[in-house]
Amino acid sequence: FRAVKVHERRVSKARAKSNYKLARRLMAAKPGYKLDHLVKERYPSFIDALRDLDDPLTLLHLFATLPAEGRLGISTATVHKCRRLVLEWNAYVARTSSLRRVFVSVKGFYYQAEVAGCSVTWLVPHQLAQVLPADVDYTVLTTFLEFYATLAQFVMFKLYHNLGLRYPPVADKSLEEAAAGLAGIMQDIAGLAADADQQQQQQQQQDGAAPAAAAAAALPDVVQRLGTLGKLLQE
Repeated sequence: FRAVKVHERRVSKARAKSNYKLARRLMAAKPGYKLDHLVKERYPSFIDALRDLDDPLTLLHLFATLPAEGRLGISTATVHKCRRLVLEWNAYVARTSSLRRVFVSVKGFYYQAEVAGCSVTWLVPHQLAQVLPADVDYTVLTTFLEFYATLAQFVMFKLYHNLGLRYPPVADKSLEEAAAGLAGIMQDIAGLAADADQQQQQQQQQDGAAPAAAAAAALPDVVQRLGTLGKLLQE
């Protein structure tokens, strides 16, 4: 964060001196940062992060329905990322049958799911044309959204791996083009689950076939010993 602040001061000085060429060059070399360490510091355990997932999911669903608006700081990449995270969460809830309650109100749809023993409640806005009011500070919202998106990725990585599924899931391109993103992710999850079940069945068959093969190999020796014992009894 210190490097970002230093970079912003350099850009401001270049603009103040009307050196727009230098300002553009500095903007192209903007340093990046990650929020992973902040998530780990705020949430020491996975359960703590899961219990605080209500507001992040609500904000992700809100931005997933908003149109991209550059002048307000809502980029197209941000909207696509929110939609992707929303689909991944919904796919997990559907895969595990975790949904418990649904309530419809003027604000939207309230959902409650039971995940890892914790109740998670979030709000999904109605699928209507969204109007962006000018009196809202979208800079604050996007700042919180950036942190919440990182938190949601951490949580879903753990949830998916607890089921033995890969994260992030790979969506079917044809279904995505047909505006069926959730179906595409569910198809990938179902395919992975089927492969895991098939591997487990094959392993069980191999484990069961090994004792049978050993018994078949030892059968001639047993027959020979019984024949020798019968001859001794006759004598």
